Amino acid sequence: MFNSLFQIILSGTHASVQQRLQCIDALLCATDNRSQEVGFEALKQMLETVHFSSHRSFEFGARSRDYGWEPKSNEECADWYRKVLNFIRDKIVAGSGLFNRFAALIATNFRGLWTNAKMCKELEVIARIIAERGSWPDGWRNVLDVIKFDAARMAPHDLELIKKIEELLRPTSLLDMAKTYVLAPQWYTFDIVEGKEGDEDGPLAGSRIIDAKAEEIGQQIAVEPAILVGLLPSLMQGEDPGRRWHFGVGLAKAASDLEDMWQSLKMAFASVPENDQNIFVLKGFLYGAVCKSVGGVATFLDSAITDSALGRIFPLLQCSVEIDARGVQRLLDSLRTGLAPAGMYRQLAFGRRTDPINPAMLKRFLLDLSALPNGMSVAIEVLYMKFHSLQGAKASIPQDLVGCACELLLRYEFDNISNVDMSYIGNVLPVCLENSDGEMFAQCMCAKLLDALSDYKISFYTCSGLIVEIFKAAPTIALNAFFLPKDTKKGGQTLPFLSGRNGHPLDYVESGLLIEWANEDAQSRFPALARGTPIFVEGDDTDTTFSPTALALIDTAPDKNIVLDEMMKQLGTVVCAWSSLSAVYDKRRSALDPLKRHTDKTVARRALDWDRRLAELAERDRAFKRDEDERFE
Repeated sequence: MFNSLFQIILSGTHASVQQRLQCIDALLCATDNRSQEVGFEALKQMLETVHFSSHRSFEFGARSRDYGWEPKSNEECADWYRKVLNFIRDKIVAGSGLFNRFAALIATNFRGLWTNAKMCKELEVIARIIAERGSWPDGWRNVLDVIKFDAARMAPHDLELIKKIEELLRPTSLLDMAKTYVLAPQWYTFDIVEGKEGDEDGPLAGSRIIDAKAEEIGQQIAVEPAILVGLLPSLMQGEDPGRRWHFGVGLAKAASDLEDMWQSLKMAFASVPENDQNIFVLKGFLYGAVCKSVGGVATFLDSAITDSALGRIFPLLQCSVEIDARGVQRLLDSLRTGLAPAGMYRQLAFGRRTDPINPAMLKRFLLDLSALPNGMSVAIEVLYMKFHSLQGAKASIPQDLVGCACELLLRYEFDNISNVDMSYIGNVLPVCLENSDGEMFAQCMCAKLLDALSDYKISFYTCSGLIVEIFKAAPTIALNAFFLPKDTKKGGQTLPFLSGRNGHPLDYVESGLLIEWANEDAQSRFPALARGTPIFVEGDDTDTTFSPTALALIDTAPDKNIVLDEMMKQLGTVVCAWSSLSAVYDKRRSALDPLKRHTDKTVARRALDWDRRLAELAERDRAFKRDEDERFE
C-alpha cells in the first residue's frame, strides 16, 4: 500500500511528483538498509509505465475520496517521468554510494521508459553517464530487448539513437565480456545469438551458444590471472547460477596448473559470506578438470571433506563428478564430520546421481544419512528418486534397497509430517509391502501409524494414503490392526473420519473378504466393522447413497440390531459439509430407501426410525438458522 502512493495513477494521493521524490530522497539518505530498500521500491514504482493496480478501496468512511492525481495530458505524463529520471541522474552524477542500485533500476525499466514513456533523450544521457563509469551489462541486455521487440514500430531517429546506445554499451574488453555473458541471468538469451528459424533445438539453440561463449571466456581468462582476480568476487556470490558452471569448465580446460587454480577459487569462495556464496564455478571447474586429471580431482575432493569453507558444501562438489566407490566413501566420511547439513545431500536425488553406486553401499549411506538432524526426509527423497528411475527403466529393485526402504520407514517418526514427505513415503511404501517380509512390515507400520494417530502426531486425513496402501496390500493385517486394536483407545472408532482424497480404506477391500474376516468372530468383528464403516457415500454435487459395504454388513450380520445400533451413532455425524447441515440430512433421508424396502422387517423398521431422526436434525438446523438470521436483523 505504501508503494502504491508513488505510482502515476491509482495512488490515492494528490502529492506532486516533487513531494514524492522528496520523501524518497529522505529514505535513500537514511543510514539503515531497510529505509533505503523501501526508498528504492517506491522509486521503482514511480518508473512503472504499464502495470498499475491498487490494494486500497479509495474510501474513507462517509467522506468522499478520489483515485488521486493522474496526468491529464501526454505533456503531464512526460513531465512525471522526466523529473524522476532527472532525480536519478543527479544522484548518479553526485557520486552516490548507491550507484549500482540506480543503474540496475534504470536497466530493469529501460524498455518501458523508452517505448511507453518516450524518454529517449533522457535515457541516452543517463546511459552515457553510466558508461563513463565502466561496463553496464544489464543496460546493454535491456537495450537489445528494445531493439528486438520494438524496432519495427519505432521512429527512424529513435531507432538510430537506440542503436548508438547499444554500440556505446556493447562489451569489448575480456572483463566486460565475462560480466555480460557469465553473470547474466540463467534464463537470458541474447538476441544476437538466438537460434535461427528452423533450428531443431528452437529457443535452446541460442542458450547453447551462450554456454559455449561462457566456456570460451573461461579459457581466455584462465591465462589472464590479473583479470581473474578482479572477477572472482563477483563469480563467487549471488543466487543465480548464470553461466558460471560453463565458465568453470573453461577455466579447468585452459588452466596450466589445476592445483593453483583450485586454490585460487577456493580462497575466493571462502572470502564470501556464507549466505551469499555461489558454488557453480567450483562445480564446473571440477567437471572440466576430470578430463585432465582424475587423480587431481580426487585429491581436491578428499581435502574438501574437512575444509572449513568447503566441508559444508561437500556433497554438492562430489555430485559435480561421477560418484565411484571412492566417492561413496567420501560421502560417508562427510557424514561423520558433521560439517554438511542434511539438506546438502539432497543433490543426490537429482540427475540419477546414484546410478553408479552399489546398492549395498547406497543402503549404508542412506541409513547413516537418516541419523542426521532432518536427514530422514532427505534419505527417503533420495531413495524415492532411485526407485522412480529403476521403475521407469523397468528394472527390478535390488533387495538391499528394498530392505533400506523398510528400515527407513520403520525408523520414521510420524510427527508433523510434511506433504512432501507423505508423497515420497506413499510411493516407497508399496515396494516395501510387496517384499518377502511384507506381512511383518505391514504389522509394524500399522502399529506405528496407530501410535502416531492416538497421540495426535498426525491426522487420519494426512496419512490416509498410507493406510489405504496397507489395506490394499495386506487387508487382513490392516483389519486386525485398525478394527481390533489391542488398545481400545486406538483404531476402529475413529475410522469413519478417514475418508479423504483417497477414499475410505474399506473401499479397497473386497466385500467377500471383508465378510469372511467378520465371520471368523461374528460377535466382536461385525460390531467393530459397523463402528468403522461410513454408512453414507456423499459428494459435493452428487446424490447421497447408502454405502454398499454397510448394506452388505447388515445383510450378513447374525445380529442385525447390534450392527444397526453401532451404525446409528454415525447418523448425525458430518465430517465436512459445503452446504447447510439440513441439506446434508435431507440427502441422507433419501439414501435410506434401500433399508426402508429391506425384506427384513427389523431393518425396515429401524430405517423409519433413522428417517425420523434425520428429519428432526434437519428441522433443528433450519430453526437455528432462522433464529440466527432474526438476531442479525
